[in-house]
Amino acid sequence: LYIVAVLHVMVEGPRWQMVFAYLVPFLLTIGMLFRKQGRSQNRLLRWGGYGLAAVYGLVMVATPLLLPVFSFEKPTGKYPVGTETFYLKDENREDAPTIAGGRELMVQVWYPSESQQGKRAPYTKDVGPITEGLEQALSIPAWVLSHLRYVDTYATEGSQVSEKADTYPVIVFSHG
Repeated sequence: LYIVAVLHVMVEGPRWQMVFAYLVPFLLTIGMLFRKQGRSQNRLLRWGGYGLAAVYGLVMVATPLLLPVFSFEKPTGKYPVGTETFYLKDENREDAPTIAGGRELMVQVWYPSESQQGKRAPYTKDVGPITEGLEQALSIPAWVLSHLRYVDTYATEGSQVSEKADTYPVIVFSHG
């Protein structure tokens, strides 16, 4: 179990949802060291231990199931997908009296790509500032959603736009 825990941390990276699973080898080792050999235990104490182990197991399994590192289905279209993020700033347009320096906008473009070669784009860039903003706005602790840094999309960052067609449809999505 120690090897499995270390491999998980090395391959996927540590996640707070897995803390209960990471502790299992240590708890079993401690339990083996302090186990009384040949003595009969109090029946109530033994069943209480079974109950605690069951609750611990339930929490250990439920935590990563409720907040998983999810994955998207692979796109089925005829083109690979590329993406690029742009930071736009209009110096000549005042956004609001409290914001100096003009209007700022982040835009992410998803497009048909020439190839699927390259680095896969993350689902959410800059997870830290986003989770901190959610903490301030919605009182969700920042660490709760920190696992989103491990979620990737099937799009490649900065890949060349496909030249197989002259034009492509455009969809504008503004989440609000």
